[in-house]
Amino acid sequence: MKKQNVFTLFILGFFILYVSIIMQPREARADFQNKVAGTYLLTQSDGFLQILTITASGTAFSQNSGQMIPPPFGVQQGAWNRFGNRQVIIKTLNFTFDSDTGVFTGFGRSSFTVEFQPGFNEITGEVLVEIFGPDQNPLDPDATPINTFGPNTFTGQRVTTD
Repeated sequence: MKKQNVFTLFILGFFILYVSIIMQPREARADFQNKVAGTYLLTQSDGFLQILTITASGTAFSQNSGQMIPPPFGVQQGAWNRFGNRQVIIKTLNFTFDSDTGVFTGFGRSSFTVEFQPGFNEITGEVLVEIFGPDQNPLDPDATPINTFGPNTFTGQRVTTD
């Protein structure tokens, strides 16, 4: 009987340890997602400004001050993933149009690497913009862009209400 109690306590202890180990990464992941979530004003090394919004659910949105400069493109939408202690990668897509006719001419793909400073209110990073034709798949990692801009470095700060 004594051996069964020791074995039961061992199994119970192991189960509690296992659950605590499994749950910790989820809590840490949720904490990180909440820390990075927000809207940031970026100043790029090429002189353009960018508004970047990162959600806790893994989506990202961006708008560039040069979006009306040929080839014009719309607001960018995409996704992000954590890749380091305070780093994320972001990939966004948008549409490009002919400046004169407004006809759809392809896709823009922006690839960001972002590092958050302690406190998660300031960021630094790099962005590369690639343009693809209308017959190309901008999600294909092997697709060859017809034009590129950058990579450009940037600094940014969180938009707050105070």
